[in-house]
Amino acid sequence: MSAFVQGGYGRPGLNLLSGSFDFYYIGGVRFQWTLWNWRQQSNERAVLREQETGIQAQSEAFDLQTRAKLLQQKAEINTLSAAMVKDNEIIALRGKVKDVSTAQLDNGVMTVHDYLTDLYAETSAVIAGKTREIQYVYATIQYQVIKGY
Repeated sequence: MSAFVQGGYGRPGLNLLSGSFDFYYIGGVRFQWTLWNWRQQSNERAVLREQETGIQAQSEAFDLQTRAKLLQQKAEINTLSAAMVKDNEIIALRGKVKDVSTAQLDNGVMTVHDYLTDLYAETSAVIAGKTREIQYVYATIQYQVIKGY
């Protein structure tokens, strides 16, 4: 719906038989209603189909990326789990070596420097094991985040 007004001053005015200058104006209301626009509707359907296809492609790409990330994270968790088992074995062996070094130090067979080297090796193994445990927990949390829990 729209309204319009047009006016002017000129010769002749709205009376074409008069030869004098006169004011004139025309006004009105315009009402336009399209019952059905077939072309626009088909275009809108085509656009919606294209958008749906794009969204499906994005969804499939997201699913594929998520599965790949989950597999990668699961492999990291398995690697860290196996490394933690080895770390526990190393810590146990380093502890035995330190105990033997302690006995040798007490008997005067070993120097303090050698004992401290063995103690440092055991402490480093414990720190490496705890660090790997933290990495394992972090990797497990990352897996759950990727999975959506």
